Amino acid sequence: MKKLILPVLLAFLFSCSKKTVPIQESTKTTAVSTTIGFTSRFTLNDKLYNKVTGEPISMEEFAKIVKENPNVPLEKIYDKYGVPEKVFYHPNPPENFGKRNPELQPKVGEPFPQFVFQTIDGKEIDLENLKGKWVLVRFDFFTEVMNKEDFAQLVESIDQLPKSSKFIPILCSMDNKENLKRDLGSLSKKIELVSDGQGFSSKYQIMRFPTTILIAPDQTLYKYLGKNEYQEIGSIIE
Repeated sequence: MKKLILPVLLAFLFSCSKKTVPIQESTKTTAVSTTIGFTSRFTLNDKLYNKVTGEPISMEEFAKIVKENPNVPLEKIYDKYGVPEKVFYHPNPPENFGKRNPELQPKVGEPFPQFVFQTIDGKEIDLENLKGKWVLVRFDFFTEVMNKEDFAQLVESIDQLPKSSKFIPILCSMDNKENLKRDLGSLSKKIELVSDGQGFSSKYQIMRFPTTILIAPDQTLYKYLGKNEYQEIGSIIE
């Protein structure tokens, strides 16, 4: 089957503490695979459904839909690995379709949706295996434009914690493995670095970078941490 390639340009706005950084996220849809953002890739085969009827859509049907409507509206449902497990085609998309919704973000006091991260060193971090520990997840932008002063303050607060602390800090970045290792790898030995986090930022409806989340030992979301609250981490997890 010939590949059907559809370029779709999605512009959206992210905020980094001191400044707002506009970026563009490109999506290419093919008959066998979709590339989202800059690095993530997944197959559409057996994952595409009609949002209204719930019926699966074959690649042949999808090719016809795209031919009739090049700006095909797709909704992606992400699994715990940050990869789309289902993709819904919306025949009649609602207003503001495609924009992230703060109402769908994980809420304080509720169980945090499961994740399995893979660090730049190949280590797997499964939230399900971290019960009884505090977990901090910071979602951040590309290293070139991220707020490094803010990140340095977080690193300082984390490095002050005793080694005995039951505390796992993680940076989930939009950037690739090479840039993370080069730019941030030497800043802290405690923070686990996760690259190519576009799928996770979509899964959790992250609206701005950085967003720093503290997950309690019972795996409920304890707090969204602001820049002026990093020094509180030690007293919170005692």
